Amino acid sequence: MPDIIISGPAGTGKTTVATILAYAVAGRGNTLILDASVEGGVKVMRGKVKNHAMTYGDPTVSSLKIIIFDEADNLSFPAQQALRRTIEKYSKYFRCIFICNYIRKIIDPIKSRCVKYTFGKLKKEDILKRLNFIATAEKIEIIDDSLEKIVDNANGDLRKCILVLDAVKKGASIKNFTGKSFDKIFVQYCLKGELIKLRDYINQFVYDSQDLKTVLINSLDLIIDSKSIPKDVKYELISLIGECEYRLSLSSDYYITSQWLCANVYKVVSNFKEKNK
Repeated sequence: MPDIIISGPAGTGKTTVATILAYAVAGRGNTLILDASVEGGVKVMRGKVKNHAMTYGDPTVSSLKIIIFDEADNLSFPAQQALRRTIEKYSKYFRCIFICNYIRKIIDPIKSRCVKYTFGKLKKEDILKRLNFIATAEKIEIIDDSLEKIVDNANGDLRKCILVLDAVKKGASIKNFTGKSFDKIFVQYCLKGELIKLRDYINQFVYDSQDLKTVLINSLDLIIDSKSIPKDVKYELISLIGECEYRLSLSSDYYITSQWLCANVYKVVSNFKEKNK
C-alpha cells in the first residue's frame, strides 16, 4: 500500500473510506487516527507520530503501521516538513493517509510521495437511497418530497443530510430545512448589507447543524450564475467570499469573519450604486 491523499468536498465519505482501508490493510491496533486541526503541530509529529512510525505493527495482523491525518490541510508547514522526514525514514513499514478538503495546502514533497484520489460530490439518487434507508431504520416520518428538498439544499453533502434527519427525529420541523436555500438567504443578506439579520442568521447555523464554509462555497455558484449582478461586482464578491472561506479554514471565528464579509460586501455594492447614480 502506498501513502495516500484523499481530497474533496465535505460529507462525501473521505474519512470513512480511509478508515475502512486502514483497518483492512493494517488492522485497528496498527492504525492511529489524528485530527490535524487539533494535533497538527511539530511536537505531535516528533512525538506521537514518530513513536507510532518507528515500531513494527502487530505481526499477527500486519507489519505495517498506518496514520490517518484527518483535516490534513490544517497541518502547519513546519509540521509537514517534520512529517516528510518521518515518511522517508520509516517507509519500509509506515504509511500515511491524508484527508483534506484542499490539496493545495499539502506541501509538494509530501504530495509527490502519495497516490492522490479526489472525491466528487455524491449523486442525488445515491444520497436519497441512503436517506430513505436511514429514515426507515430510525422510524423517521418524512412526508411528500421533503427528502429531495433536503438533498437539494445539501449540495452533495451526505453528512449534512444525516444531521438534518437527526434534528427532525429530535423534534425539529422539517420546514426549517426544506424552505428557501440557506445559500440564497445568505447572499440576499450580504447584498443588502443587513448586518443584524446576518448575525442572527449565522447564529442559527449552530442550532440547525449547517456548515458556514459550505454555504460560502455554494454562494459562489449563485453569484457566478446571477444575471443581475454586474461582472465587476461579481469579481469583487467572489474575491471576498474566497478570502472569508480561507480565514474559516484557518479556524478563524465564524461570527467575526462573517461580519467582516457582510461589511465588505455592503461596501462593494454601495460603491457600485454610487458610481452608477
